[in-house]
Amino acid sequence: MPRDYKRRTPARAVRKRRTPVGLWLLVVILLLAFVAVLVWLKHSAPQPLQPVVVPAPAVQLPPQPTQPHKPRFEFYNTLPKQQVPVPAPVAPEVQAPVVVPQPPARSAVTPTPDRPAMRYRLQVGSYVRMADAERLRAELAFAGIETHLQSVTLDGGRIYHRVMAGPYADQATAEQARQQLQTQGYQQPLLLRLP
Repeated sequence: MPRDYKRRTPARAVRKRRTPVGLWLLVVILLLAFVAVLVWLKHSAPQPLQPVVVPAPAVQLPPQPTQPHKPRFEFYNTLPKQQVPVPAPVAPEVQAPVVVPQPPARSAVTPTPDRPAMRYRLQVGSYVRMADAERLRAELAFAGIETHLQSVTLDGGRIYHRVMAGPYADQATAEQARQQLQTQGYQQPLLLRLP
């Protein structure tokens, strides 16, 4: 049978990890320094003062008359003396309702001196969850765009929360705001005309 001449190393025995000598040296130095500080503090601590005994005077003081213990809180006695009378409430006067005349119905789109101009708004987003609408509103507020939320219930009973920017006085201003929103990454803001 052929012999195997390759040297085999015996299986490595599990060696314990030794702590480096430098670490032991550091621990000993720190321990010695700590002991040296304690000894120094003990020797440098101020010596306690010896009490000086002063002989008491030979004269006896007359006994103090005992006074009754004064109550610590006096507000129990002073508050009832400081009550302020409050007058009875007076019924408010009833005024006749003020009737505000209704403006005439608008039939034309063009503004005239007696009719205000049309106002425009941009719908930036519409969400089912209120949290999403609030998040978008906060983003737009940081961008300097005035917004408000409008909740709408559709025929199916679902509630949508719309994020509206504006109002804008004319269509040109609304279009500028729309372009600004599109450059900031908000896609297709919907331009709405309000009466």
